[in-house]
Amino acid sequence: MRRLGLASIVGIALLVAGAGAALAITQQQAYLQKCTSCHCPNGEGLIGPALVGTGSLANYTTAAELFTNVRANMPLLSPDSLSEQMYYDIVAWEVSARGVPLDGTELSAATIAATPLNPPASRTLTVTVAQHVAPSRNLAHNLLDLQVVLGGEAVSWGFERHYDANGGLERWGFPASEVLEERTNVFTQYYQLGVVDCQKRAGAWRTERRLAWDYVGGGVAGAPDLGVEPGLTNPNPGEAVGPWDHRVSNQAIDGTATGFLDFFMRLGGTSSFGFPKTDARRDDDPRSVLHVPGATPGFIRQYFQSAVVEFHPGDPAPVKLRLLGDDLRNRHYPNKSYEAFASFKAAPPVAVGASYVPERTTPST
Repeated sequence: MRRLGLASIVGIALLVAGAGAALAITQQQAYLQKCTSCHCPNGEGLIGPALVGTGSLANYTTAAELFTNVRANMPLLSPDSLSEQMYYDIVAWEVSARGVPLDGTELSAATIAATPLNPPASRTLTVTVAQHVAPSRNLAHNLLDLQVVLGGEAVSWGFERHYDANGGLERWGFPASEVLEERTNVFTQYYQLGVVDCQKRAGAWRTERRLAWDYVGGGVAGAPDLGVEPGLTNPNPGEAVGPWDHRVSNQAIDGTATGFLDFFMRLGGTSSFGFPKTDARRDDDPRSVLHVPGATPGFIRQYFQSAVVEFHPGDPAPVKLRLLGDDLRNRHYPNKSYEAFASFKAAPPVAVGASYVPERTTPST
């Protein structure tokens, strides 16, 4: 067995790539649980004042001042009754809803003094690369590279570049949205087979695949946490990848020739798929733990942090990917609520050199 030469620090980085999104969800849940009856789900105000929009929170100049007031006066019937961290999470959601980029930082006594209450000056995004992909009238979107000046520095957000460098159409399918903004300063594009985010993490802007499986069976945003399968391993030759002692092989654990390793390596390896959470095995194996809700049983599947690979014997292209991008879109925007946003509708071509403004969307999870 040959082991991939992956440094420990790379493994840690891959494991925490979804931490910023999970933290933002925790902060949002704290706000929704304790504040919506007075301030509404999006902070527009009802019994209590608006928290977002022109003129809101005009009596405060810093996030620290807001924290002091929130803790002293809320909840309305039992002020100062929540844990300190929940108050920090509530204020973190409020400032992020106002457009302040927290970059995955947990608000705390150590960070709140440096956290502004209001967003920075508006951005101007410029299209540097544009590719219009239109396989049908209703599925027409742009693959873009964008550039923006932040703090005097030109920053590139390369969605088209990432798509081409990490397997292209075979890995990601067709784009299913335009570049949009689900969280402040986190820019996202949905594809049929996955989701890619561009965000500032660990001090640098990164364009990287979302850990899609974590939103289906990894415990993020209310999904069940199915864990990994430590007791079901592949005895056949392959590459041992990641921290959970699973390997990627061209054979399933029962010896069936699948070609999964060749597929994995050709389409970008861990930078595209993340680490495996299972070995390749039949989903109806009684020892299996991970399953896609509603998926046809009996297929050989292997589960990764960002993909689910399936083997379809007899098909001209027997190795296929689960439509996890569509699964995530439907989970984040249930009952087709994504149709309310222009970013998910068919789009005309965007020209190189044009200005671009990502739509701000509001997923349910």
